[in-house]
Amino acid sequence: MTRWSAVANQAKLSSYLTVCTITDSCGAIATGTAEVGGWTTRELLSILDGLEGLRIIGADVVEVAPIYDNPGETTVLAAAEIVHSLLTLMVQTPVKI
Repeated sequence: MTRWSAVANQAKLSSYLTVCTITDSCGAIATGTAEVGGWTTRELLSILDGLEGLRIIGADVVEVAPIYDNPGETTVLAAAEIVHSLLTLMVQTPVKI
């Protein structure tokens, strides 16, 4: 459990995560606003893995425009991996209501 997760759990806090156009435009070109010098998908997934233990009640991934993606669909595939990582975090630490 990371330090941030431990602090959030002690305080019994829940979190909602929004992932919005933070990946570098060289790897994810089909976004609403290009973020030159942003994180790579690999860096973002590593950061999300570090949130293990955090109580996440919801999450979303915004500004993915499949119509502008290349034939390899790199942006859509990156978004799918991010959503998978977010869902994994939610399943690993279920929130009891």
